[in-house]
Amino acid sequence: MHVIVLGAGIAGSLIAEKLATNSSYKITVVDQAHEAATKTSDHQLALVHPQVNKKSTKLQRFTQIANRLIWQKFQSSLRYPGVYQPNFDVDVSLEKLSELLLTLSFDPLEITPLDSNTALEKINLQCPGLWFNTAGIYDLKKISCEAIQTLKNQQHHWGEKIIRIQKNKGLWELINSKNETVCAGDALILATNFQTKELLKTIDIELPLRPVRGQLSRFIIPKQSQVGKCLPKTVMRGDGYCSPATEWDDDHWLWEVGSSYEEDNDCLTPSQQSAQANQKKGLLLIGLNNSEQKFVEHSNFVGLRSASKDRLPLIGPVHEHPGLFLATAYGSRGLIWATLGAELIHAYLAAFFAGTDFLAAGFLTATFAETDLTGLESELASSVSPARFFAGALTARASNSKPTFPSGLKAK
Repeated sequence: MHVIVLGAGIAGSLIAEKLATNSSYKITVVDQAHEAATKTSDHQLALVHPQVNKKSTKLQRFTQIANRLIWQKFQSSLRYPGVYQPNFDVDVSLEKLSELLLTLSFDPLEITPLDSNTALEKINLQCPGLWFNTAGIYDLKKISCEAIQTLKNQQHHWGEKIIRIQKNKGLWELINSKNETVCAGDALILATNFQTKELLKTIDIELPLRPVRGQLSRFIIPKQSQVGKCLPKTVMRGDGYCSPATEWDDDHWLWEVGSSYEEDNDCLTPSQQSAQANQKKGLLLIGLNNSEQKFVEHSNFVGLRSASKDRLPLIGPVHEHPGLFLATAYGSRGLIWATLGAELIHAYLAAFFAGTDFLAAGFLTATFAETDLTGLESELASSVSPARFFAGALTARASNSKPTFPSGLKAK
């Protein structure tokens, strides 16, 4: 059983690593670059945390499970452990916050409410909020490369620009810019970010993907300035996120703030406007939104993500084309969806090669043996199924924070 994974970013690399646990698969990884994670996944500041809402939602449960798995698997790629979310606007007691977190099934070791004085000591910000103990900033490049390195006995095709896919004599073929067949397999997984849209056009499929530009900015801040004295000791999140201040030289801090979310923008050139917007986000995070201090830019990182109309990913089979699977539209939650996507694609392939249209329950439960996740598995499969678009199920654009969940293939 030959499986081709097209794309060696965070999505494709984690899928390939997971599939390699099945010795019956021959895996071929194909990428335009000459190593893993050279574009958007070449990112050393990927923020990962569970979603917290006033009541339990499917998205909150998905991100909660994914965050736990990421915390278990990728400790060696964790750059900054812990994330603080300040609460500037709402006066809620610590007791009520603790009760809310328990109703959402969060362990006190995962998220801890902090009062103003504790936050000042721990974060350098005198504002109550939530401390995410098991969240943090991860190095996507490191995770991707280590995943690919586990595929010692598998095949790689580096430096291949694929311009077309086709089904020929029961096998999926990848065609390069020289009109050559690079490889052919029983199953093909498209983990190619925004390029997925163009590749699907070659088999007459229109996929409603849109580019989303993200810019992360690094600033040099004088230590004795107003802002320099207020920079956080830890990662913070709110409308955007920031790293803890790190020493640039004896008199200056280096501070990283991001990230912009610019829909329908595919420009990879750093933008002054985006950098200024990131500066405002940073000041807002540390409670200095009225500051007029101008930052000195050190550098910027720009990545191009893809998103669907409802901002949820597309993970699963293309039913009219047996053996073709998608793992794309991960938006700003790349590592969250890549981790869940690897588990989900692994389950889909097992069903495909077994000749059934239904997923066997237990593909997540096997990872969290102490928890019954059967219902969540079914919800995950239907929520991110590409069928919701191909069937015309989506009629209005929705938010990833308040998603709609059309019907699709479910776990049995």
